[in-house]
Amino acid sequence: MSGTLKYLTLKDGVCPRLSLVQNVRCSGRRRCSGDSNCPGSLKCCTNKCGRVCVRPIKIVKDGVCPRFNLVQNVWCSRLRRCIRDNNCPGRLKCCSSGCGRVCVQPLA
Repeated sequence: MSGTLKYLTLKDGVCPRLSLVQNVRCSGRRRCSGDSNCPGSLKCCTNKCGRVCVRPIKIVKDGVCPRFNLVQNVWCSRLRRCIRDNNCPGRLKCCSSGCGRVCVQPLA
């Protein structure tokens, strides 16, 4: 075994879903095998172009989840369920409520 070790670098964020990058042009895209091959905050993601450097989606959105009693008075069946912030559209955050984890408007 060699005396040098190659460390895997993982950058913040997640790769965009393939459905969001269908209209991407492949020419001029920087090829990569891992996040460490991409400049700045770009991540190495798989899309129709292969593995290329792209702008990631933030996992944790800005803002603070409202306290439980501020979201308990809504109909649970009308709320969008989630696991993480990036499951919620727009500025909505994934927060715990009496309905489980749901997408809600964050506090500033």
